[in-house]
Amino acid sequence: MCSSVVYGSWDLTSGDVMPERTSRCYGQPIGLGSAYVESLTGYIARLAEAHNVSTGTLLTRELLPSIHTESRQGIHAARAFSTAVYELHVVNGVGDCSCNSVQLLQRLTGIPCLEFLTLLTWRRIIANRSLLRNNRAWCPYCYDDWRCSERPIYEPLLWSIHAVSHCPLHRRPLADHCPHCKQMLHPLSAAFRPGHCCRCRGWLGQKSAAFDATKATDAGAVAAAGIGELLSAASNLSEPPSPKCFKQNFQSCIDDPALGSRSAFCRAIGVSFDLVSHCLSANGRIRLDLLVQVCSQFGISPLRFLTEHIPASSLD
Repeated sequence: MCSSVVYGSWDLTSGDVMPERTSRCYGQPIGLGSAYVESLTGYIARLAEAHNVSTGTLLTRELLPSIHTESRQGIHAARAFSTAVYELHVVNGVGDCSCNSVQLLQRLTGIPCLEFLTLLTWRRIIANRSLLRNNRAWCPYCYDDWRCSERPIYEPLLWSIHAVSHCPLHRRPLADHCPHCKQMLHPLSAAFRPGHCCRCRGWLGQKSAAFDATKATDAGAVAAAGIGELLSAASNLSEPPSPKCFKQNFQSCIDDPALGSRSAFCRAIGVSFDLVSHCLSANGRIRLDLLVQVCSQFGISPLRFLTEHIPASSLD
């Protein structure tokens, strides 16, 4: 039988004097430097659990008031974060709301690396459009594995990304409806608790039954693994990724003699001519779902496509 959910705790056995508190809140993020790095929305929920308050209480009584400062910048940030309360999926992304949220939480917790719980590393390259899910998605088999092995229950950033449809570990589609009340769930809410439905409080985990691996959807699992590679690499990059690199690689794909023209490329990938033209414009960014399609077509990992110059001769 699986044990109950395990939460982080202090180690009080060393006999050392606990250091003086230097921040209002404390909580270490999970999975930094891995494909399963925690999402910022999930971190907020676990931060509430660590301080024995509801997520709604942490949001309304601590996070929002903390950014009402005397400066104009602070007021602007407060308004931006207030908007995010009603559209909380955006804090995991690449926009200003993500920046403001990360800065706030770093001040409150003293943890300096919270930008890696979002997609901000790829801000200059990946477009905001169609980037994040409007509702929660999760792998019920991961939840069950974690609970049975007494590991913390949390919300990986990978699950919040719209282009991710499958779990790369279990090769199964992500769930997006509670198995008990059949409702879709908000990315973050007042009653949010990792691994549980915010509506009926039911457990979202499920035991993984035997299945025929040959019938599994490999394309979805491969795409998820490629995006997971981007997440794991974010904290290890020596310098911010440059838009120039991906545009050179994108142009090489378009110029592939096997396709013949930009129009032929668009037909092969299944995207509009205007979308491709926008990606290659001076300030253009690439949609993550388009990136996945291009990488699948040419057999290139998304990480290589965004960070390495790929010779045209090496394209499939």
